[in-house]
Amino acid sequence: MSLVIENPALGKNLYEFTIEKYHELSLSGLMPRNLELIFGGIVNKMTISPIHAKVVNKARRIIMENLPKNFSVRQESPITVQKLKSEPEPDLCIVEGSEDEYTNSHPTTAIWVIEISNTSLDLDRTKKKIYATADVSTYWIINLMKKEIEVYTNPMVGDYTTVEVYTIDDTISMPLPLTISIRLKDLV
Repeated sequence: MSLVIENPALGKNLYEFTIEKYHELSLSGLMPRNLELIFGGIVNKMTISPIHAKVVNKARRIIMENLPKNFSVRQESPITVQKLKSEPEPDLCIVEGSEDEYTNSHPTTAIWVIEISNTSLDLDRTKKKIYATADVSTYWIINLMKKEIEVYTNPMVGDYTTVEVYTIDDTISMPLPLTISIRLKDLV
């Protein structure tokens, strides 16, 4: 997949951005802040609703309270995946190391990525390939519409080999390095 828009008539007329060109355009001040690079295309991010913000903030607090010191939580910060011309900005991601290690470049992988989906489920599922290619061990989509958490694990060749879906009352173990469990109802 080279672009989010795969219509052949449109695809041949679109400009496909590299990460370098995307950064150049971003630094020029000509782009609004609420964009991300997905498969070479610039995609408008969804507006953050109150429930979305609440879930992100509650999840971040729980993770921060239980995260070992040699890991960092990043919120709406890019992960660079050169191979797929992508730089998604997940709602939350847990990376190894301190924030100081990412002064000159964004991380290229993460231990765990969380996307909160209220109206962006199709896009969040599309990002699954990006995160699997980046070797993100665990990818959660918290689906607010269905009150479910989709848990993707075991990335291999650009996809996840294991998918589990949990409902609002299920208890879910957070991935290592965390050693706690949570229920979706504790977040929403």
